[in-house]
Amino acid sequence: MRFMMLIIPKGYKKAAPGAMPDAKRVELMMKYNESLQKAGVLLALDGLHPPSMGARVSFSGGKHKVTDGPFAEAKEVLGGYWMIQVKSKEEAIEWASRCPASDNEVIEIRQVQEMSDFPADVQPPLPSYPICKRSPASASECDTSAAAPRRCCGIHTRTEVMKKVLIPALLVVSAAFAPCLWNAIAIPDRAFGGRARNRQSVVRASLG
Repeated sequence: MRFMMLIIPKGYKKAAPGAMPDAKRVELMMKYNESLQKAGVLLALDGLHPPSMGARVSFSGGKHKVTDGPFAEAKEVLGGYWMIQVKSKEEAIEWASRCPASDNEVIEIRQVQEMSDFPADVQPPLPSYPICKRSPASASECDTSAAAPRRCCGIHTRTEVMKKVLIPALLVVSAAFAPCLWNAIAIPDRAFGGRARNRQSVVRASLG
């Protein structure tokens, strides 16, 4: 299960453009991020510049409107996020609880919607080749059932492409260029005094 941990710093909506955390805060967060990575649960993370450097696009009646930041009406704004993959919401809460956040920060946990969460009638058709949900390092344990999520380590995909596309293409190219290769080997007799026939004999023998 994938979860986003969204960090919401109070007062960040009024931060000046280019505002950055101090070195002590960065050091603490780097250690926390490293613990997520070592545990194998971290998928992605990023910090976000303040709203004063951003913009909002709103829609009404089929038309859009752009509003540059900061956004006076906003009550809470995001300061950054982590994307993690864990077994349950409880585990995601446990990881969020370990964050060295300050007194003015809140972490909101949201589960990511997977394709398997949607009704069958809105899910796109599965590809014809087996798919899996594991990393390349553990591809031997891949779940290749038809019900598996549409996330693949890539190994099965590459194997199928090799068998179905690349190998036939190489055979076609080889057949097309064989006459050219033969003509290049069989150099005219007048230039090399009959040695071309000897070269052809050697090539035929080597090809069996």
